[in-house]
Amino acid sequence: MKIKTTIAALLFTQVAAIGFEANAARLTLNDIDFNQAVSNEHLVFAPLKETTSNRGVFWYRDIQQKIVGPSNAGWGIRRVTLRAYPASHDSSVYNDFVRDNSVYDQRENVLPEDAILCEPRQALIDKLTQMRMYYSTRVTRGNYPGLCSLAIKYQEGQQGDEEELVEYLQTHQAFKIQYKIAKPNLPAVYMDLPRIAGQLIEKGALTVDQEQQKLVGQPYEIAFYSSQFPTALYRDDTDASTPLDYPSWKKFMDLFQLSTDGEASLEQAMADQLYVIEPPQDGEVIVEMNMGTE
Repeated sequence: MKIKTTIAALLFTQVAAIGFEANAARLTLNDIDFNQAVSNEHLVFAPLKETTSNRGVFWYRDIQQKIVGPSNAGWGIRRVTLRAYPASHDSSVYNDFVRDNSVYDQRENVLPEDAILCEPRQALIDKLTQMRMYYSTRVTRGNYPGLCSLAIKYQEGQQGDEEELVEYLQTHQAFKIQYKIAKPNLPAVYMDLPRIAGQLIEKGALTVDQEQQKLVGQPYEIAFYSSQFPTALYRDDTDASTPLDYPSWKKFMDLFQLSTDGEASLEQAMADQLYVIEPPQDGEVIVEMNMGTE
């Protein structure tokens, strides 16, 4: 008896370990290479990072509300289930896309943590209340390619009410789905004017005009010395080893004003702060779903 208990305990431990590893292996959005995403009007596919087999994840723009039931749930209870299911899996769209793009489906829903999935709309709650039905709802996630499902349970014996409920579900959006997946936001790109100006002052290409509150110098000398600085001073999204590129350098030179006597000047206030050459940008939206949220 003691041996049996030990074996059972070992088996339980192994099963638990397998379950833990499966959960630990679930993909997250950080595992996906959105720069290689491909899409059409129905769906979006993005491969896993560093994949060698073009394996990746699908998201669907053509989610539909499918009704399963009504059916008996036992103990005098009836059930209708609403399933969020992509229409592209009810046609050739998905299979054609997989074949044409030579991709492999990981068959897993990978979504933001704050995704709203199959939550009952207030209009549905109001309808059930109006019908004076004793009901309960339950949201279940997953079961790919299904996204989620909403089960509505109620007492049997009200045939007319059930028919009215089914008709309502067939003609109305009953649950909400909302999420957005986007590339990371792009930070602003800065030019380090204080360092550039400081180095030009050290080389004698610029001097400080205290009265005018400007930095002044000869255009040729400014151009000559500044063209020897690395791109990193002109764009902080590069590093010191990046050779200077003309567009970045020209943006710096264009900040100077030329006087009638051929002298170049730069406002001291401008030279004392980082200069924004590219403002921050929101990350590109890969896929967005707003179903039943209006």
